[in-house]
Amino acid sequence: MGKRDYGGMTVNERLFASGLLDDFDRALAKGDKAAIEDILEQVDVDPNLAKSLLRDGC
Repeated sequence: MGKRDYGGMTVNERLFASGLLDDFDRALAKGDKAAIEDILEQVDVDPNLAKSLLRDGC
């Protein structure tokens, strides 16, 4: 199966469409930055944006 095209989707939409929203919420609740970064990478969030979100939001 090919890689999903997340173009035009918000981060939340990407997480929902990929089935990773619950995993992301759990990682966020635990403050597990490594898991959060991994999940964001799986839904093609720009690495710089992911690092910025982690730095500012966790």
